Amino acid sequence: MNVRRMRTENGTLIFRIPPDQVSSPEAAALLSEAAALLRSGETVVFPTETVYGLGAVASSPEAVRKIFAAKGRPGDNPLIVHIWEPEQLFAVGTRVPDTGAVLARHFWPGPLTLVVPVGPDIVPEVTAGLSTVGVRLPAHPVALALLRQVGLPVAAPSANLSGRPSPTTAEHAVHDLDGRVAAIIDSGPTAVGLESTVLDITLFPPTVLRPGGITREELEDLLGMGIAEQLSAPPGQKPRSPGQKYTHYKPKAQVRMVQGTAEIRLAENPGPGAVAGTRRVAVPDFAPLAQAVWDRCVRERRRSQHPAILATEETLPYYWACGARWESLPPVFTGPLVPAGAGKELEGVWLFNLGSRADLHQIAAHLYTCLRLLDAVDATVAFAEQVPAQGIGAAVMNRLRRACGGLVWDPLAGSESEAGSPGF
Repeated sequence: MNVRRMRTENGTLIFRIPPDQVSSPEAAALLSEAAALLRSGETVVFPTETVYGLGAVASSPEAVRKIFAAKGRPGDNPLIVHIWEPEQLFAVGTRVPDTGAVLARHFWPGPLTLVVPVGPDIVPEVTAGLSTVGVRLPAHPVALALLRQVGLPVAAPSANLSGRPSPTTAEHAVHDLDGRVAAIIDSGPTAVGLESTVLDITLFPPTVLRPGGITREELEDLLGMGIAEQLSAPPGQKPRSPGQKYTHYKPKAQVRMVQGTAEIRLAENPGPGAVAGTRRVAVPDFAPLAQAVWDRCVRERRRSQHPAILATEETLPYYWACGARWESLPPVFTGPLVPAGAGKELEGVWLFNLGSRADLHQIAAHLYTCLRLLDAVDATVAFAEQVPAQGIGAAVMNRLRRACGGLVWDPLAGSESEAGSPGF
């Protein structure tokens, strides 16, 4: 990717700035143009290490309202303010608890948002009228260079239409927001792939309002105390963080989470689920569950539906085996594999590889891409495997629950249920 300036047919500017070329004169010129747009009250999409953000200066009510208009975002859903130096936390916020400095020093730049009492320079449109504001310092060279050029804190939610899967590439943002924003900075795919962890440090104990790239375990280790969670807004209260109240991350397809797949562990020795040439395998007893999922997909096809499966690298061969019929395959499957974050059709069923269970960060990075690919192939129903809700797996499961609307299917029991609030 080379530094380049383009314009779409709908009038949105596209600035291509590879992260490794951010210091070039050509990139500096484009960043200066993007910063000027922001200072003039326009909206600009920019990359972070988590997802792409839709930015506007946080001190301008008119500019911030453009974010809500572009996304179709409810006005009571607060935004996160992005800064480029840790010390700015004490200007964007006020009466910041001592834990704020500790957390900022350790995790910034990085995917952690701190909720603190809001300072006087942040307009109420950013906070949805709350007395608190979320602040973070992104770990992306292009984002930091842009923020320095703007010279003002920038409010930015994810750069997608409200309720849709968040964008991890500029192409995702173009698909949703072309013609709705002034410019989009394209710096390639994001690294983390899920939004930042939101930690409210105005509460005691500090409380996770949204899980993300910084895990609860990491926070507890640093602070030496237990961390609480409140992943959904209490009834009748405004959400204190993005992701607490409204439908999020949903493709057009009806997604169901597959009960029992969170317990799948990686076997130490190759078994029936082994893939030729790979080191990781799935436990042998996954076969009946995979067969039940596949049979459900066959029934959905007969109902003129377009089914898809969001699988993991280790379980994917079992679905291939179902499609090719069990008796026709040797003990070690040698069928074609799908690269992580991609999909392939087999007998009318789309199979998407979220990534390896041995690397939940990889699954986090690919989740939104796979959810968006469901729409790209016109899937109408989809079945998503669970992963262990440990470390960043907790954030993956949070997003999947919301993408499924809390709908869980037990293939072996043949039952479906609402798992309760999708924020749990």
